[in-house]
Amino acid sequence: MSLLWDREKSIESLINEIKRYTDSSIYMDLTTGKYTIKPNRKTPPEEIGGLLVLDKHNCKVETISSPSLDELVNEVKVIWTDLDERKEKTVQVQELGLYQAQDKETISVEVNYKAINDGQLALKLATRDLKGLSYPLKIGALEANRVAYSLSPGGKFVLNWEPDGIYNLVCIVTAISYGTPRDNKIVIDFIQDISELGEVFYIDPATGFTPINTGAEIVDNYVLEEIPYWLNKAAGEGPEDYRPMIMAEDPTGTSKGFNLFYKEDPATFVQNNSVGQFCPVGRVLQAYPRTGPVDTSGNLLLIQPPENWLPYEDATDDEIRLSGVNLIYMNKELMAIKSSQILASGLLLVTEVWRGALDTTIKEHPVNSEVWFISSGVTTTKEHWETQPLTLTYRL
Repeated sequence: MSLLWDREKSIESLINEIKRYTDSSIYMDLTTGKYTIKPNRKTPPEEIGGLLVLDKHNCKVETISSPSLDELVNEVKVIWTDLDERKEKTVQVQELGLYQAQDKETISVEVNYKAINDGQLALKLATRDLKGLSYPLKIGALEANRVAYSLSPGGKFVLNWEPDGIYNLVCIVTAISYGTPRDNKIVIDFIQDISELGEVFYIDPATGFTPINTGAEIVDNYVLEEIPYWLNKAAGEGPEDYRPMIMAEDPTGTSKGFNLFYKEDPATFVQNNSVGQFCPVGRVLQAYPRTGPVDTSGNLLLIQPPENWLPYEDATDDEIRLSGVNLIYMNKELMAIKSSQILASGLLLVTEVWRGALDTTIKEHPVNSEVWFISSGVTTTKEHWETQPLTLTYRL
């Protein structure tokens, strides 16, 4: 994240931006007199029992409410900045269950996180925001006695309020007025803690350093095909020449590439003069039947994408026809994804796909079929061969 403080903006606006990006609260510590930023993060289960409990014996709830179904949001779009390409990009996530409950009407908000320059982080922020906007969080205000004096903005407590059927609700203090010692009242504005609603589809990485200079691993999962005529021509090679197209899955998830060796029998192996690029691979979660050349059904192609994969951006007809973007490979069929969306569950739902691309045949694809995202990474050799009977052997 990279935030620029424009001198024309106040320091308060900069702090508010930091709070928005990090989902934090800021307050002045009454004991130190210093400002403190407290991020809102999930409370460990073993610490829940130590939170202050407010109930009818020490507080009175003045107001409490939650948004109606029509006020909830089922889609969040986040704008972020790609520094490599020097342009703004958009990622989006959708809560499909809420979309169905709202009569299949897309209720979307667009959030500006232009200080973010990592696509995966932008996707994580979109998921975080959708989590709060798609759930009817309880918001309210209450008066408590001096037992709540230890609370501060961003602090958490447990609310039990029988008149509204609320039990063991973890809440966050959004504002607090400590009153005076004489009135014995502390006024608290609060909101339900979003972090206690369940995990998002990202898993926090394990802490600690893991050396990356480990020994070479065997590349077990790969597919070898001939580069299609059109792609070979687009690369500036003779379209009639033969070159391989190798899709290889990273065996560790952290490898930087692989070495490719090839030989024309019975010669000795020659190492390709560049490091091979791994190709992201996912799995279809339901059987994908034959369809027409353009499938706009929007619910047939559901994919479990690979980890740390940056989703394809939606493409125009011309980008697909002229540039061959957003290509995927499944069981010898090439397709081009025109539009898709990442669901709140982390799954990739393809809403429009062009099938049988580059002279391949439309096929049925059983569940768990591999989906190779070849526009994100595929390997070939610089050497090419004229079309003639020959035998080539490859080793990864």
